[in-house]
Amino acid sequence: MKYSARILFCFVCLLSTGLSSKAQLPTSLTLQIYLEDVGVPVQGWHDLTLTWYPSIVGGSPLHEETFQTLVTDGIATVHVGSKVPLTIALMQQSPLWIGTKIDGGIELTPRMPVLTVPFAMLANRALVAERLAPEVTGVVTSVNEIAGAIELRGSNGITIQRNANELEIASRYTVESGSIPGVLGQHLYSVTPLTLLFPNSTIIATVTANTSIDVRVDSLDLLSNSILFVTSAPLLDTEFIKWQIQP
Repeated sequence: MKYSARILFCFVCLLSTGLSSKAQLPTSLTLQIYLEDVGVPVQGWHDLTLTWYPSIVGGSPLHEETFQTLVTDGIATVHVGSKVPLTIALMQQSPLWIGTKIDGGIELTPRMPVLTVPFAMLANRALVAERLAPEVTGVVTSVNEIAGAIELRGSNGITIQRNANELEIASRYTVESGSIPGVLGQHLYSVTPLTLLFPNSTIIATVTANTSIDVRVDSLDLLSNSILFVTSAPLLDTEFIKWQIQP
């Protein structure tokens, strides 16, 4: 087997039941990884070992955990820090790279880079929080230095929804877009975007013409990173397919 891996999504969750003499650290780091075996998405239960390093090659391991996780269509979701707690020293380190082992095999190369700026900012906030009085519990005193009643609003494609005591922040901005000119009598069209495609990529397409012709995604080829569109009827050379990729 020849596995490959890349990070799809990373989310830091700061969980706290109150502030003590030591500030609370991120206790849950949700990491979503896409795994392939010779271009085929991995499926089923697997042991996933993630090792953090200070460099893309070499270096001493900074953190390591092993998870038994269910991989669906190549996507594995793990909660880093749930087995071995994360530390301020790790969160402040930059750059960081993650090495991946599947079912105890050899570590995959290259290692996956991790954007650490949000972690470092969060760790610095935790250090500042240590200065609060020890008796303060369950209190948020400000957000970005704004105190008092605060209303969160989304803009530029960002939406914020409340569900009980949870806030869901989502983005629907366009990652990449383009157009494909019609070819007289043709109804199959292919495009290779610059954006890396995944099985769950959201792709929207329309036919720009005064017509009732529809267009849909027929298939995604992850090996060639291409999209195949099919129209409900052949296009004229005066018509176009407009497409866009959303996260």
